[in-house]
Amino acid sequence: MKGWVYVLSMENTVEGIVKIGSSSKDVMKRACDLGSRTAAVGNCKVEYSAYCQDYKTVEKEVHKLLSNYRIDNREWFTCGRAEAISVIKQSAIIEHEDPPAPIEEGPPYQVTVSIWKHPITRVRYFRLQEPEDSSKTGVIVRTMAAMEKLLVECKRKHGRNLRTKVWFLEETDFSSTTRLRWLQRINNIVSLTD
Repeated sequence: MKGWVYVLSMENTVEGIVKIGSSSKDVMKRACDLGSRTAAVGNCKVEYSAYCQDYKTVEKEVHKLLSNYRIDNREWFTCGRAEAISVIKQSAIIEHEDPPAPIEEGPPYQVTVSIWKHPITRVRYFRLQEPEDSSKTGVIVRTMAAMEKLLVECKRKHGRNLRTKVWFLEETDFSSTTRLRWLQRINNIVSLTD
C-alpha cells in the first residue's frame, strides 16, 4: 500500500528533535491534527515527506535504524532533520518527495470564517469566504473538521500569505471555551509552516 513517510519538527522545542511518522493521507493535514491534539508547544513544520510503496514498513525500518535516537519508544527522535531524511531515502523506493520549497512572499490573502447556530434548529454552521468569491456566499459546512479541510486547501494554495478573519455571529451562544478552541484550531492551520 502506498503512502507518505514524513519528518516534522515543532517550533519552540529543542533543536534537532523531529517526529518521523507515516500517513496514507495528506501530510499537511496530519501536521495540523498533531498540532491540535498534542500538548506540544508551537507550530508543526513539515520538513520532508516521501510518497512510497509499503510506507508502514518503511516507517518501521527507519524507526529501527534510528532507534539509538528514539525518545521514550515514540515517533520522536533526536537525530535531526538531515539524518532523518537521509535514512528515509536509504530505506524507501520513493515515487515522489516534497522537500520544503521556499514560498515567495506576496500580498496577504484574507479569507473570512463565520460561525453561527441557526436560531430555531440550533444547527451549527461554518462558512469560508474567499476574496474572489463573486457569489458572496462562500462555502458552508456543518462541522469544524470540514472547515479545517477547506482551510488546509487554502493554506496549500496561498502558503504564508494566508490570513483569516473569524466572526462569531451575534445570535450565537457558544461558550468562550468553545470559541477559543475553534480559534486555536483555525490558527494552527493558518500558522502551519509549509
